[in-house]
Amino acid sequence: MVKRRTRAIDASGVHDVWFESFTAGDAKTAIVAHESSRIVIRRCHLRNVDFGITATRNTTDALRGFFISDNLIEGPSVWPRSKGIEDARGIQISGAGQVVCYKPHPFFRRRDGHVPLAAVRSH
Repeated sequence: MVKRRTRAIDASGVHDVWFESFTAGDAKTAIVAHESSRIVIRRCHLRNVDFGITATRNTTDALRGFFISDNLIEGPSVWPRSKGIEDARGIQISGAGQVVCYKPHPFFRRRDGHVPLAAVRSH
């Protein structure tokens, strides 16, 4: 059995970084961005991950200003849920001023296991 990496991309403690139109994955977590600010993650394909984007550690109050939009995140969960509540998550983020939005693609249907993410804005 091949062991997966823990993180495909570690962007912790950085600011003013754009991740756009790329594929990452084959890891426990695709993008980790703790203690970061003003990060854009747009039009990316994050595949074969248990956690897509994680940014929760905020001990210096730097975690703010993320813009996460139009990403395809593929993990182990299916819809409707067949295993109950699982630990896997597409996006887990804390801090202030975060924008997470998703523009549904016309070919993403529930039977494919893709469920559109509702637009969320935190202040």
